[in-house]
This record gives sequence, C-alpha cells and structure tokens, in this order.
Amino acid sequence: MSAHAITREASLERDTSAETAVRHALRDIALGRMVVLVDDLSPEHGSCLVMATEFVTGKHVNAMTREAGGMICLALTSERCEQLELKPMVGRNENARGTAFMATIDAREGVTTGASAADQAHTMLVAIDPSSTRSDIVMAGCVHPLRGRPGGVLERCAHTEASIDLVRLAGCRPAATICGVQNDDGAVAGMLESRAYARRHGLQVVTITDVIALRRLHDRRIQRVVSTAMPTRFGTFSAVGYRSGDGGEHLALVKGQVDGKESVLVHVHRACTTGDVFHARGCTCGERLEAAMRSLEAEGAGVLIYLSSDAPAEALVEQVISELGVASTRVTPTAAPSAGGSCEHLVAGGERERWLDAGSR
Repeated sequence: MSAHAITREASLERDTSAETAVRHALRDIALGRMVVLVDDLSPEHGSCLVMATEFVTGKHVNAMTREAGGMICLALTSERCEQLELKPMVGRNENARGTAFMATIDAREGVTTGASAADQAHTMLVAIDPSSTRSDIVMAGCVHPLRGRPGGVLERCAHTEASIDLVRLAGCRPAATICGVQNDDGAVAGMLESRAYARRHGLQVVTITDVIALRRLHDRRIQRVVSTAMPTRFGTFSAVGYRSGDGGEHLALVKGQVDGKESVLVHVHRACTTGDVFHARGCTCGERLEAAMRSLEAEGAGVLIYLSSDAPAEALVEQVISELGVASTRVTPTAAPSAGGSCEHLVAGGERERWLDAGSR
C-alpha cells in the first residue's frame, strides 16, 4: 500500500471515529447523561462536562462539583437571555476569551439560600422554563448564566456555544449545564487528562471541532422555496427565497445572469428592522442596503444576500453562492462600514472580511 493510501485510510478512520463519537454523545445527551466537551482549538485544550439542562437535578450539580471541580455555569441562548432580561455581569467585558458572563441569578421561589446543589438545579430549571419570565428570577444569585452567540460555534468557537449547539442537535431545549474539568492539583485538564477522565467515568468525549463539523453538516442544506421577479425603485431583481436547516428564512436578490460567472458583485446584508424598514436616525443599515441595490443595478449583474438577523453568515453565504452557481465573487464597493461599525458581512473572492456591530443589536 502506498504512503498516500495509508494516510488517506488513516484519515478516513479518524473521520469515522469522530462521527461515531459525536453520534454517541448526542444519544447520551438526549438520555440526560453528561459528556466531556474538549476545546481542541485552544492551547490549553480545556474541557468541561456538558448535559442538557432540562434533565439537571441536584444530584447532577453535586456530582459536577465533586468529580469535575470547576465552576458550574448555565449556557443560554442570547434569545433566552433577552427573554429573562438578564444583564451582563459588567458593563465592559475584559475577559480574554470573550465569555459573556451574565449577572448571577436565583429562582425567586422554591430555593433556600440558593447555594445548595438542589437550589442551583431548581434555579436552572426555572430559567429554561418557557413560561418563566423576569419576575421568576432574582439577581444576584448563585447560578452563573453564560450568553451564547446567535450563530453558535459557527460564530464563536468556545464551550458556551458548543454546549448549546450540542444539546440543541440532540433534540433538547437549547440550554446546557456545564462544569470545567480540573486535575487533582486544580489545574485545567488538557486533552489527555480529559480523555482519561472520560474513560474513568464512562463518558463520551466530543471536541469543539466535532461540533463545528456537525453544525456545518446539519445547517448546510438550504432549500430554495420560492423564486419570482421583484420590481423595485432601483430596478427589477429575481427574488430567491431560502430556508436553512435551522428554520431561518433568507433572501437573495439576483440581478442579471450570475450562474457560472466570475468576479460576481456580491453584497451580504444582515436584516436590521430599525434601519432597513424604519430608517432610524443613527443607523446606516438602510442607506447601505439601498446603495448596494443601486450598485448592482448599475453593474447589471450581481447578488444581494439578505440574511435573517441571527443567522450564522459565513456558512449560509457560501451555500447561497454555490446554489446560484456563482464561480467567484467580489465586494460591493458601496458596502464599506461606517465609522460606528456595521452589522454586515462581506464576501470577496473566497476571503471574508467582517465588520461586527459595535452595539448590542
């Protein structure tokens, strides 16, 4: 067997092994069990225990405290944090990893001091209950919520986002109870120690890289649901509607012939109701959207990809461009961000430049 064949066979074995591990991890999460999630993208290769919060009990919290030793946190989606009106722990987050710590919480009712394992589990269950509102929790407390980015691991590769993605993909409510795994000396457990820890406790191991691959596989299947001509004051476009694997709805306005074309003008715009619809002062999103449409009309060919506000941009943009048959792209020249920042993602010839909104939107 050639060296190339041996390398390829080894790679296939690794891929199959990783796929099997992820599948087993999702099964265990769906059954209310814990898994070990390793951050294989960081130098420390730190790990944490992860379980779907909907199954958490005081026994689980106690086991995490005794057997893992790290800080126990509640990973929530940004949407859920907004529903509960959770506030950031500090006004200016200087955390080196960008972890979005929120103000600590307790359940308003059903707890004593809030500090016991049983109290913490109760608070977590109250926090993820769809019927719970801000009035059902108090700040501060003994449970540490973390706010995940809307795009999950496709937007930020870290334990918070990966744990939420894992439990969601397992078919559970998108909220995870996590706890850092430590060695006996109190240091962060690395890759080898984490795998040894998992073997001792009979737990599945999954890496953040595995979660990213799973998200890309799960979310990559966009479906074209409608295509029609759309006359606008800037010209007539072909409007192509898409639905992504996570249920999000997105739109591509296509000008002229782009299938198989090189250097196609592409503008990617994230939906902004205040700017696009109401033209609020201080928001330039609507102005840049109109400028992009004008430039596409002047060019005679191009694509405007209009994404729902919380969609993970990069993966969806690649899929839409591929589905339209575009060979290569270039940035819309009128889509540069303003001095205050922009919510847009621009795609240029395979390299992506991002300007993330400096505000909280």
